Amino acid sequence: MAEKLITALEPTWRNPKHRQQWRNTLDTYAKPIADMPIDEVRTSDVLECLAPIWLSKAETAARLRGRIERLIDYAIALDLRPEEMGNPAVMKGKIQHLLPKRDRSPINHREAMSWREIPVFMEAMRGVRGIGPRLSASRSSRPQGPGKCAS
Repeated sequence: MAEKLITALEPTWRNPKHRQQWRNTLDTYAKPIADMPIDEVRTSDVLECLAPIWLSKAETAARLRGRIERLIDYAIALDLRPEEMGNPAVMKGKIQHLLPKRDRSPINHREAMSWREIPVFMEAMRGVRGIGPRLSASRSSRPQGPGKCAS
């Protein structure tokens, strides 16, 4: 079923990396349901895939859940899973109540240094030994608004 869906979606992906990411994510983390008939997949089976990585690999777990949901929706659309069974991977169903809440505290980024301060800073770094002073990073100093980072 996954191969059918990936083949159907491939023409819509601009980046070939998506194909590999879909396959890798499903191959690596959806093993508990890989060989199950699509109409036998239950919420407990989806949880078996998600629970081990839900907190430690939050982004991967979220993508995996979405991919499983899309896969089951595809099976429903093809009449390979009865619609009345629903989709056990939908977040706003049972899953949101069965997985632990993630810490969604905002990340506090440091403000960018003013360009006027850089010459003094660079001069101070010349006297510091080690690799730290040789590392550099840059970002826009434009205000981004609350919760937004410059990239």
